[in-house]
Amino acid sequence: MSDAGADTTVIGGKAWYVDSYVANRKANIVGWDQKAGKEVLSFADTADTWLEQGDGKGRLIAVHQAIVNNSTHVSLLSEYQLRDTGAIVDLVSKKHKLTEDMYGTQRIVTPNGELEIPLVLHESLMTFTTRKPTSLELETHRENAIHLNNDTPWDPSLHSDDPVAAFRVRWRRGLVHT
Repeated sequence: MSDAGADTTVIGGKAWYVDSYVANRKANIVGWDQKAGKEVLSFADTADTWLEQGDGKGRLIAVHQAIVNNSTHVSLLSEYQLRDTGAIVDLVSKKHKLTEDMYGTQRIVTPNGELEIPLVLHESLMTFTTRKPTSLELETHRENAIHLNNDTPWDPSLHSDDPVAAFRVRWRRGLVHT
């Protein structure tokens, strides 16, 4: 599911194949999964999942810079992280107005526009179903995987409407040289 409140994508490890992990990078989740919030979680550099498209067809989807929560099958795609790489994320239900004249489309359009993922309203949450890809699907489709975000290091604290706050974060981390 997509989540406007998640500052970083969290993948439920049971539905994803993790290609590689980010060395020496861990995350602690607060406020979503109480059990996971008490443990340190790994950071995936790249992970793949399979999106069923009906009629026996599907697509391999990849995410980068995501927290891995192996204790659940639920994934939360960070709306901001996806949008920051050019994806269109419309979580507004087709039943609700997006503007005065337009209703929501409840979909995610990939950054290159190659794939539109229809979202399904389930108990007030926008969702889509994925599963762990088979070895054959990984081997056959990895080169043509749809990337929902890019593979540059993700740091949500660097994104702010307040340029002074963003500068302070960069300065504290030694990313600003004087």
